[in-house]
Amino acid sequence: MKRADILNDFPFIFTREAIQIQGTRCSFSKRHGIHLSGMWICECSCVGVSASNFELLRLNSNSNLPSEALAALLLHWPLTIFRAIQLATLESLLPEFSNELRIHYLGPERELLQLAVFGELQALFPGVNVYIDLFAPAIPQVRDGEKIDLYTYSQCNNMDCGCRSSAVSYRERIDTCHSSAITLRLHAGFYHHCCRELQQDCFPHIIIAANAGVAAYISWLPTI
Repeated sequence: MKRADILNDFPFIFTREAIQIQGTRCSFSKRHGIHLSGMWICECSCVGVSASNFELLRLNSNSNLPSEALAALLLHWPLTIFRAIQLATLESLLPEFSNELRIHYLGPERELLQLAVFGELQALFPGVNVYIDLFAPAIPQVRDGEKIDLYTYSQCNNMDCGCRSSAVSYRERIDTCHSSAITLRLHAGFYHHCCRELQQDCFPHIIIAANAGVAAYISWLPTI
């Protein structure tokens, strides 16, 4: 916060407005034309996250990012994963990994409507196949065990942007070798109910609980 003035020198057109934001997040998103749109749907307090609206947004449904603003509100999920692994590696807390990284991600809620942004990990971990198992009571039982392959980054909403042509060529390469850089798998319920069986097959390199409220909910005790 001491360097907030420096942020205004970067080419982020929303920065000054975000620092001096007035009103609600909904009014903020309305001004930028993304209110209740695609992955932004659960950023609005008028909707929130629930099993009912979880089905409103499938992975490839309007998953574009704005080309000029607000992307950080969504991209902080993969960026947090990257930073956590970076710090754990510096402290020698992680087992060594080369071409494969396995993550257990605990307690997602809002992220479940924004899964496409995890494709950004392809840029953060080039040449590494990343497997993320997500565990949460917020995941509907009908989607328990669902596997999601991310072949491309989330594209911006500019139809003339070069990211669209690069995404097509990347998808063609993926289809040719029948592989995926990022694989997500959903698990409905608490981590301690199913982690032992899963860890027998594949022990994670790291377990991450982002904004999980570990100190606030007694349901975390058996998991810990």
